[in-house]
Amino acid sequence: MAYALSHYGLDRILDVVVPTGGPPHAAQAKGCLRPGGGQPYWYESPGNLRGIDAAYGYVERGAAGPCARHDPSFESRWTAESVDAPGADFFHPKTRVHILVGKQDDTVAPAHGRDYADRLTQAATPMFELHVIASAGHAIRSSKEGLAALRSALLGL
Repeated sequence: MAYALSHYGLDRILDVVVPTGGPPHAAQAKGCLRPGGGQPYWYESPGNLRGIDAAYGYVERGAAGPCARHDPSFESRWTAESVDAPGADFFHPKTRVHILVGKQDDTVAPAHGRDYADRLTQAATPMFELHVIASAGHAIRSSKEGLAALRSALLGL
């Protein structure tokens, strides 16, 4: 849903967008290239690497795509196509945007999600909130507090 807002202008038809546990497709260059000091962003697990590479068409089993290879020739593409890309749209005056992340989430998703949240904050999206759910891990809906926050965000309570 973050792409629907930042790259495709669908805030005109969406009342509310509630990314949970991320979105991990922000700051892709930081995750794939693994620069010094950026470890919270590093896509290290096979699932993370396959997920990013699959988004770029590298879906063959056992094949290492550009993210898994940490290929610097893809940096400009990752930067341009991340949900927090320079020049993308981050001002959504009529769409409520609530990002929910779990405080117990030990994946890279919260770091990437915060980069997207920073863009929304800088653009002054009026109905934007970042919620950190103390009792939740990556799967927000697996905690009572996370499920309540999700319900509240969706229903505008």
